[in-house]
Amino acid sequence: MHQKNILFFCDFCLILPFVGIILAFFSTINEFDTNILAISDIFDNWKTIPFQNIIISNKNCSSIGLYDIINYYWPGTEEGCFCSYNNVTYKGRCSEIQIRKNCTIVNEKYNVSLNKWKNKFICGQYGKFINNNNNNNNNENEKNQIINKIITTYFEFNKINSSQLCPFKTKKCGIIDTLNNSLCIPDIEKCPINYININNSNDNNFNLIVNNKETENGKIYTNFLLSEDKICINHYLKNFIHEYNYPLFKSNDYFLKKCSKFKKNKTILINDNNFKILDFYSKNSFYLDNNLIIDLPFYPKIESNINLFTNVYTGWKKKCETKEFYNFFNNQSNAFNEIYDIISFDNNYKNSLLYNILILSCLFFFGIFIIKYKLILINNKIEINFCKLFIIYFIYVLIMGINVIFIKISNINLIEINKAKISNDFFEIVYNNDCSDKNTNFVFKFIAEQYFNYKNKYYNIRLLGIYEISYCLIIMGYLYINKINNDKRKKRKERQKMFY
Repeated sequence: MHQKNILFFCDFCLILPFVGIILAFFSTINEFDTNILAISDIFDNWKTIPFQNIIISNKNCSSIGLYDIINYYWPGTEEGCFCSYNNVTYKGRCSEIQIRKNCTIVNEKYNVSLNKWKNKFICGQYGKFINNNNNNNNNENEKNQIINKIITTYFEFNKINSSQLCPFKTKKCGIIDTLNNSLCIPDIEKCPINYININNSNDNNFNLIVNNKETENGKIYTNFLLSEDKICINHYLKNFIHEYNYPLFKSNDYFLKKCSKFKKNKTILINDNNFKILDFYSKNSFYLDNNLIIDLPFYPKIESNINLFTNVYTGWKKKCETKEFYNFFNNQSNAFNEIYDIISFDNNYKNSLLYNILILSCLFFFGIFIIKYKLILINNKIEINFCKLFIIYFIYVLIMGINVIFIKISNINLIEINKAKISNDFFEIVYNNDCSDKNTNFVFKFIAEQYFNYKNKYYNIRLLGIYEISYCLIIMGYLYINKINNDKRKKRKERQKMFY
């Protein structure tokens, strides 16, 4: 092969492993760490109890031993620097140059809890319900342990399909979950709040109507959320439509301008349509009622409303209430620690190590190619000498070194994933079964798939690394053999010249 063609062949052979390294790096990007919070919120809601009473109060709810239905907060702003000469606000302290230009310091503002709604507090009193859900339990000892125990989670309630009748000496209290199940409680007990309505809604006054009478059609609301727009599938994500772009706003993954998308095949879910809107309010008035006065330079004008949403429990089918599920539910803290360890390993390596290596590699490869092609342009007669061969070899060795790191990282993360047995078992259940309503099933399967993709991803990266190391060794061997053959041909030609 002609020497010039060999050099171009070498360039072509470098493209494949280099592209492979970039693909391996970008395959580590995953929104799993944000999406997992969607599960966390559902689990937290399962551990709450329906309200026995809801009232309007002029006093703070906690001061009268009740729970705040309105539970929101403004995240605050970072320290900044406002320059009037160009009307721009910058993050961080003012520099000496900015101070000389009469720029002013903008002090940090801390987060503020917002609990008032139209200048009133909406306070809830949790109910105390006795566990009588022993209809499916044939063990007498377990029956005796369960009976008269105070209910603490959604799963302990006696639930039936809304088209069925409650057991003897129990009554229907309304729809308790998104699977359209009805709650049955003993005849002697009071139903939880199963009707909520806010009317005469305006910025000055409102009336709250609640009811807890025996009913078949009422809804037992347990989840109350505030948002500028519709509720995101991931309930932790709030929509700050106007404020999000303010440069000093303490925005993070929990305060997004838009909801994250849950996309699987051709289906895309963004909002949780199970939520019903109870009321709305001017966000500016909402801030003022809670003594939040934002005196910041060029802070966005708040013209939107904030909406009060509510929903029943997320339903869960009996067939999915397995030992593995309860192991995850009852050890939620350990289970999420397992998951966050996996995320932490992934993010630490990806951000602190791989990113820097790839950036440096890009710069190095760019410099090498510039030098090599300058040599090609300058010299008409091109030969692969030991110096050029050494440079080419060094590039391949660097590629192999990066792939060794990829393989090592993949092995470490695979060990961490395989250790997370609680999480593995749980995601196997939700991925292979329809355990809840349509939207929730979609979300759980989507998140489970992302979780399993961690394992698949690291297997693929490891295989890619092994393949690229083998590939580089083969090309290096080929170039070296070609160099030896060229040297032999050169010596043969020289001997022939001497002979003639």
